[in-house]
Formats: sequence, C-alpha cells, structure tokens
Amino acid sequence: MKLLITEIDRQICLIADNIILEGDGVYYAWNNPTPHHVQRANSSNKLEIVNVPPGTELPESEYIVSKYCYTEQGSFVIYPGWEDEEI
Repeated sequence: MKLLITEIDRQICLIADNIILEGDGVYYAWNNPTPHHVQRANSSNKLEIVNVPPGTELPESEYIVSKYCYTEQGSFVIYPGWEDEEI
C-alpha cells in the first residue's frame, strides 16, 4: 500500500496499491484488482509518495483521506483542526 501525502504536514491525499509521478507533474494511482480505474492528483503543495509497511492497519474511520496525517514514525494522527462536522 502507498500513500500520497502533503510534504509539509503529511496529510493523506490518496491511498492506493500503486502511485506514480509522471513527467507531466500529475500523480496517478490505482489498485491491483482494478487497474483500469485510475485516480489522478496534482497540487500546488509539494507531495510525497510513502510506502506503508505490510500489515499496517488503517484507522477505523469512514474518512481517512484528508482527515488523517501519516507521521514519520509510521502512525496515523487526525489532521490538526479537523472537525467531523466538515464532512
């Protein structure tokens, strides 16, 4: 599993089996069971692709993208200032 996170605050933007950065500056993400379904992302913020260690459990939440950050220590924390009512 890979995460696409913002470099400055490590907020999660995408979760997928595969994430690549193409020469056009756009990130492409897809999961192995559905390689024909590709998500695209770009941002004015610097982004980083992170390989998550096998066996890592995602937070038990309906909303992970945007709500959580992935720390350098490999844990998930709620994005500072996040309010569930924003959803």
